[in-house]
Amino acid sequence: MKRTLHICIVGLALVARGVIGSDPAPSQFSLPTIKPQHIHMRQLVKNALGYIKPGQGLFDEVSGYPVEGWNDDDQSGLQLRGFTQLTTVGEWLELLAHIAAGCADQPYLSRGEALIQLDRVTRSLLHDQADPNLSDRGLLCNFIGFDKGRRMAPLASDAYKQDFVEAYGAQEGLEVWRALEKCGWVRPWANDEQGEIIRGPGFGYGQACFKGVLAPYASHDGQIKIMTMLDRRVVQVVFGDNANLSASVAKTIGVLLKPEVANNPLAKSIRGRLEQFLDAQRPGYQYLYDSKRGLFRFGWNATHKQYLGWGDPSGVWQVAFADYYVNEFRGPLQFVLIRFGFPDDPLRYQAFKVKSRVMTSGQELFTLGLWEGSAFQALGLSLFMGERSIPGWRANLENTVRINLDYSREHKLPGFLSEAYSGNGNQYSGKIGVPELTVVNDPRITNAPSIYTLGVAYSILPDEMESFLLDNWSAISSLFTQHGPWEGTHMVTQLPIKCQTAVHVMSLIVGGLGAGDEAMARYLEQRGMLERLRVVYPRGEPVDLLVPAVRTVVWSPDESRLELSRGNSGFRLMGENVRQAAVTWMVDQPVQGVSLSGNVLRIRYRNREADLKAVISLERPVSDGRSVSQEIFVNLRHTRWLTQELCIPLPATPSLLNIQKVTLLLGCKEGRQKVDLQLTQFKAVLCAE
Repeated sequence: MKRTLHICIVGLALVARGVIGSDPAPSQFSLPTIKPQHIHMRQLVKNALGYIKPGQGLFDEVSGYPVEGWNDDDQSGLQLRGFTQLTTVGEWLELLAHIAAGCADQPYLSRGEALIQLDRVTRSLLHDQADPNLSDRGLLCNFIGFDKGRRMAPLASDAYKQDFVEAYGAQEGLEVWRALEKCGWVRPWANDEQGEIIRGPGFGYGQACFKGVLAPYASHDGQIKIMTMLDRRVVQVVFGDNANLSASVAKTIGVLLKPEVANNPLAKSIRGRLEQFLDAQRPGYQYLYDSKRGLFRFGWNATHKQYLGWGDPSGVWQVAFADYYVNEFRGPLQFVLIRFGFPDDPLRYQAFKVKSRVMTSGQELFTLGLWEGSAFQALGLSLFMGERSIPGWRANLENTVRINLDYSREHKLPGFLSEAYSGNGNQYSGKIGVPELTVVNDPRITNAPSIYTLGVAYSILPDEMESFLLDNWSAISSLFTQHGPWEGTHMVTQLPIKCQTAVHVMSLIVGGLGAGDEAMARYLEQRGMLERLRVVYPRGEPVDLLVPAVRTVVWSPDESRLELSRGNSGFRLMGENVRQAAVTWMVDQPVQGVSLSGNVLRIRYRNREADLKAVISLERPVSDGRSVSQEIFVNLRHTRWLTQELCIPLPATPSLLNIQKVTLLLGCKEGRQKVDLQLTQFKAVLCAE
């Protein structure tokens, strides 16, 4: 409370000295980056801005950080006001900067008040970054708890058997460990030395649940002893969450460089402190970077001195790496490379897959595959690395939005399928997504559409998204409350999913404003780093795989007999009783292969027999013996004598440089079958062609 009072006094003093304006909050909304004719998108963002109304208990009074969300329900066990996460803090920084610069005027917070709030959060970040109980090497814990004005590291996610052996002795310590396993509180890894702690309502976890196998330890002292070891606070830093925050800090600086606010003394001071915050993160990123693998480790438990990962079936601890390109951390990863001067290896060694959906119109659209099919993994919380103007990326993003629109329209969903609260109790799940775009094979949740990714989608296809909002306005507007919209709709019950998370609401606002590219470009330019975007988005070159100069090999993983003939109309692959067939093109000219970065892969074919499943792999050997290949999943339909064309946009990325092998692997859907496939075009062209 003393700190809060101090901040208020400082704010009043700044107003008195004319450092910030004393302007009252405007009585009307002004959203200049959203088209005036798009009334439904404007109404959606206006309602979402109700989240920042003062007096709702959604911001920590001491730090100024946003709490995790609206719901705080003892009955369901959902407690969202006791903690925050770094990504949420970053989104709040961005939103405050947009308000201060006049991009989001509303009746709740004036431009001058937004600067005061921004100054407060910035000072809190610098304070916490220097606190060894909340950070390590300049990187903060991914979750931060609130307790009576104090900020705390998150609860441990893993337990260690040795802790119980040391506390109870060898025999009894093992008995306690087995009891925790039997009651489901701890799920040991294969090495049985460490295990995941399973918390939350429905698991019977906590001091009031010492029953059954835990009954021998049900005395007050016994409970306290075990709970103290399980519920310890640990300094755990995660690369992705810190990268999210770094990118948000940079965008905040970029917004504060706008002419409307650039010369304000407080804005200048905030920019300096935020730059100081970024500079102090460098040691943490350097520590997480594995130069031999060319990848960032997923995270680090500074308390237990262990990189984050998992125990494999043989009991060996496997360190987790950030190695799949298409997720919500893609843009932040690119920013970290540019801002802190890392090589492009973490992009070169990223794997990705391309998936497709046959639209209700019959057209097949290709886009980047998502690990869990979530729209959030494709679109992130906002777009800010210039993707919308980059060949290959623009097409992929547009196709992703169109596929989600088509799926939602077909299944009458008033929103997109994306990581969110599912409406099943207090379940938060990443398994909500479009099945066709999913890389993992387990089932998806497809009856819980949410609305927060509609903001980012609007920045890609504004007219189409406004039309979608119009068609679904009755259902979407029914989610509106005085504190912004609920998460989404549970389609089985047709009821709102009555939960709100701060990061989702702020993403809806910031993504809908669509000013991230401008803010990041302004930041990179003033740092002299704008040219480094060329490293992130290298330009491809055309290649025709059907010309005689490209060496071709036909083979079969299961020794099926195949015949490949070449003629004026392309290649023709034939075989009887085939299970798998493959064609590999060696594109190793002149020396190091070709770049397909940002190209469009065009394939024209005639398939005279039954449908074929196919995987196209793009392989780039690397010097240390590892090979990185990207995969494109296609369906070659039975066309008889007609010609079918596939148009596959490829992202602009260093992992598509130096491609030396392109392999088309065919798999027969019905065991063994006859194959008669003619390729009349198989080439990569520049997006502009």
